[in-house]
Parts: sequence; C-alpha cells; structure tokens
Amino acid sequence: MLMRRAFVAAVVLASVGVGCSVALGFDHYSDNVDCSHAVAPPPPAHDNVGKNLGELIVAFSYMTLEGKDAKGASVSLGFDLDGICTACPTGVSSCKPLSPGIPPPCDEPGTGRDNAVRPLLDQIKTFLPFNDVVFNGALSQGLFSQLLQIDGYNGTADDQAVTVAYRNGYVLAGDAGPTFQGGDTWLVEPTSNGLPTYNVTGYVTGGTLVAKFVAAVPGKDGLQMVWKLPNGHGGTTRVLIALAEATITAHVSLGADGQLTLTDGRLGGKLTSSNALELPRAFGICAGPQFDQTRQLFCSKADLPNKDGFCDTLSFSLAFEAKPAKLGGELDMPVVSVCADGGPVPAAPSCVQQ
Repeated sequence: MLMRRAFVAAVVLASVGVGCSVALGFDHYSDNVDCSHAVAPPPPAHDNVGKNLGELIVAFSYMTLEGKDAKGASVSLGFDLDGICTACPTGVSSCKPLSPGIPPPCDEPGTGRDNAVRPLLDQIKTFLPFNDVVFNGALSQGLFSQLLQIDGYNGTADDQAVTVAYRNGYVLAGDAGPTFQGGDTWLVEPTSNGLPTYNVTGYVTGGTLVAKFVAAVPGKDGLQMVWKLPNGHGGTTRVLIALAEATITAHVSLGADGQLTLTDGRLGGKLTSSNALELPRAFGICAGPQFDQTRQLFCSKADLPNKDGFCDTLSFSLAFEAKPAKLGGELDMPVVSVCADGGPVPAAPSCVQQ
C-alpha cells in the first residue's frame, strides 16, 4: 500500500505550497518557454589532434551538497534528470504523488535542475552529522575521497572517447593528511577482473569532461559512493550513496607537469528511496518513531518516478573540485549498518510500501 501520512502532507505543503498537477511521458517538456534544460553537453563532432596522455588520476579535494564552492560562492547543483522543467505552483511533474494532492518538490526555475536532496539537508543536518563541514573535514583528514581514473585523453579541448573509471578512496595511505598536490596515495575499493568496478567511455567537449554511469542491469546501481564520515559520537561510520544513474561533468586543466586538475565539477544522479533511507541507519537511527518521521521527511522530497511511475526516487547532486593523486593498494571496506549491532533489523523500507 502507499504511504499516506499527515506528516508528509505537512512537510510538503510547507515546503512547496500549492501542488503541481501530474503528467507523464514528456520528452523535455517545459512549463516555462525560457527553460534551458540543464543537461551535460553532447560529444564533440571531431577530435582535436593530440597524443594519448596515458592514465591520469584525480581525487576530490572539495565537495558540496549545499551549493557553496570552496570560496563560499553559490553554485548551481543538479541536472535535469527527467526532461521536464517543473514550475510551481502550477506545473507538471514526471511522477505520481504517493498521496493525492501531495506533489514532489519543483525544479530550479528556468533550468529543470532536479536536486531533491538539497532542501532535505537543511532539515536533516539538525539531527544527522551530514553537511558540507563534515564532508570536507573528512576529506582534509584523509578519511575518504572519490577518485577518477582517466585514460586515453588527448590533452586538448575535444576528445570523442576517453575511459573514465570511478574509484572509492577509502583512506589515505600514511599518517599525514592529504596535500592535494599530486603526491597523495589513496587505498581504493577492489577491482573486478582487474578492471575498476565503474568504468565507462566518456568524452571531452569544449574543455568539459563528461562521463555517464548507468545501471547495466535494471534494478542494479549505476554508481556506488562510499563515504567515511564522523558519526558525531567520536567514531566514524561508512555511508553508502548508491545512485541508479549518475552523470559527471567537470572542466579539465593540464598543468606544466602534465598532471590533471578538475574544476567546476558536477555529479548528479538518481537515489532510490530504499537507498536514501540507509543514510539515517548509518548514523544509528534504525527503527521506532524517529526513523518513521525521518522516512516520512525523506519521502516528502522524492521527485522522480519508480518503474510504476510513483515518486519514489530522490534527485541527488554535488559539486566538486579534484586534484592530482595516486592509486595505492586495494582495501575491502564493506558498508555495515550500525543498526546491525543490535541484532537483526529489517531492510530499510522504501517510500512505497509493499
């Protein structure tokens, strides 16, 4: 049955006001003729002449889910993930509300950017240590990072095919914190058959790297990010952000030493409600009234459709910068919910109850 709680209605109506009407099946539909649909740029028509620079490694040196760059300036987050520019209070959505008259959050005006997690952060960071300060504090300590392996790049503004592999950096090798100057060595997740788990063919166009990670098997995650974060109680917890689809874009820059830097980076994707609800469990909110209220809050922000067309997925986005780095050995660090410490716990529910 569908979740029908007054809590959801109160949260959503307070957040977005009057509801949007529902319509499905649009291809880049817009309520606003000026909507530009924020999507990744297409591949270049031609390659520039250049040489293969070999393997280039970068590690995230800064990241924000709250929309502030490293200098504190505001940046836009998110891509148009559903091809619809939803303008409220009288707009069109790509999914059916879980309860009649309760619409999903609306898009950034004029762009169609989907980023449901952003407004959610302002509410959950009062009781979960999940915010930009925590993320970047963990990065600066070397607790985790995200790494990109880029191979086959010709070093110019246009390259029709480059290999892009995503790696979870679990911990910086050594005792000192990272310098983000090219010498940091990160231990990473194991590979599959000698290849990185997340390995796609991307491209560079007009100086912008583009890589799209899409689930190869329906129902399987397209990109899994593992973050090691302070848990607020003197220890750390491993947080899994499992995206069903993800797109990465970033401006590429080569230094005189041939090392790569990425700036103005964006990562956006689709986070199913069942995966999103692992977040509070990672910090010990496992069951009971507090988990139920947290689940209702999360579900009130779901803005993308599941296979049945209901709003059961949250759009997710972050901005980042990445600096030259090195790959170290492999380290298998499975994500284990702290909820398991108290005995068997049912899997985190989704917004749509079976």
